[in-house]
Amino acid sequence: AGALQRSKWIEGFEHDLGLPSERSVQHVVLHARLVVEGANLYYATMHMTGMLIFLLWLFVRHREAYRPVRQVMAWTTLGCLLVQLMPVAPPRMLPGVVDTGLLYGQSVYSNGLPIDQLSAMPSVHVAWAALVGYYVWRISASRWRWLGPAHAVITVFVVVVTGNHWWLDGIVAVAILVVCAWSVCGVRTAWRAVLLRWRPAAPELEPVA
Repeated sequence: AGALQRSKWIEGFEHDLGLPSERSVQHVVLHARLVVEGANLYYATMHMTGMLIFLLWLFVRHREAYRPVRQVMAWTTLGCLLVQLMPVAPPRMLPGVVDTGLLYGQSVYSNGLPIDQLSAMPSVHVAWAALVGYYVWRISASRWRWLGPAHAVITVFVVVVTGNHWWLDGIVAVAILVVCAWSVCGVRTAWRAVLLRWRPAAPELEPVA
């Protein structure tokens, strides 16, 4: 009951902000079966796959960035999980929003796995996708770096269209990501400054006669 109440509050708050309703966005594409099935498949498969490919790419091609980015990912995930201790129902549990996963037999929640379906706020899907999108664009010099931001945009579209997340779930997730990224950057910068300050100076060598 509490999770549903919070969902209704989010729905009203988004309306006050002038955001388009999840219902209206979903109804635009519900008639296009291939689009909806593709969104269901993307939601089910690209969350873990996208992050795994990204981390492997970092480790192999940009090893110097791997550790700080991994730290940002870990802290962001922890922050999201702590907020998720407060149950919030996804849009698909409210009247008027279609559970597209169930509609086409693609639901990741119908396979018997013990997954908490009342942890919609915030969206780890969006947090990870935004992290991948930002760091791929920032780190890579390849002409293919647009794939990172594209993954983030597609993920936001997918989580809303499938009825799995509110807009606010994604907004809060990105806010947590930004705080964690700045915190990791600040701590690492401060630690480097401490090391430089306390590193013993090299002894002066006696001139050779």
